[in-house]
Amino acid sequence: MLFTTSKNKGLTTAAHSKVIVGHNQKTGFQPVMSKLLMWNKNKETGIENTFTVTKSYISALAEPTLSMDCLSTETELLSHIMAMDSTKNRLALLEMLEYEKLLEAVSKIPVEDAVAVEMLQLFSDEQWPELLFEFQGSFRKTSMEFDTVRLHEKKDKRAFYVPSVPSPADWIVFNQTDCVMVRKITAEESLVIDAIQEGKNIGHISKLMVLEVDDQKLTKLIAGWLDEGLIIDVGVPMPDDSTYD
Repeated sequence: MLFTTSKNKGLTTAAHSKVIVGHNQKTGFQPVMSKLLMWNKNKETGIENTFTVTKSYISALAEPTLSMDCLSTETELLSHIMAMDSTKNRLALLEMLEYEKLLEAVSKIPVEDAVAVEMLQLFSDEQWPELLFEFQGSFRKTSMEFDTVRLHEKKDKRAFYVPSVPSPADWIVFNQTDCVMVRKITAEESLVIDAIQEGKNIGHISKLMVLEVDDQKLTKLIAGWLDEGLIIDVGVPMPDDSTYD
């Protein structure tokens, strides 16, 4: 699909927002977002996935004397997880395993040049409903039933506590130059992300979500994504683009 974007207007891109765990960085537009979690990585190899966290919890839960040599492959990890008595712990550990795999995979996808927040000012009120967006190639949205991100962040891996009632939530994971970012998102943001990834324009999204997301909040969400460096293309279809709906 062809766009009129910053890429053919010669604009510079904004610096990516660097937000460290527990320290929200102030921005001019006050985006509707919760804090980001940052996982440092090796610039050359990304996050090396040895399933360290999953292994630690398996050892703490089931077999404290278990040698880590017995947990060297994903198949061995799965075998120990499935042998556990607690269904809740089994499901939570399976989710942790998938989360660690996701962090590794995302960390190795190249970061593309992002467009700047100021890009939105280039479009007129008439063009706004036609705007389309493209996320970074590393951008992933995932749903988790358990408190997996907090457990992964927890320093004391001997304490593996999973609440009796799961608390499902959606999260986004994306790569940046020196780290992988992880952030919990609201149901509203999740709906907008789904629509954008389906190729819907802003006008379509506004009509679909008039009850869930107002125009002001939608604008703030988009501005936040631009500030995070998540958007690599934004624009309206070219007149000769026959694929545009």
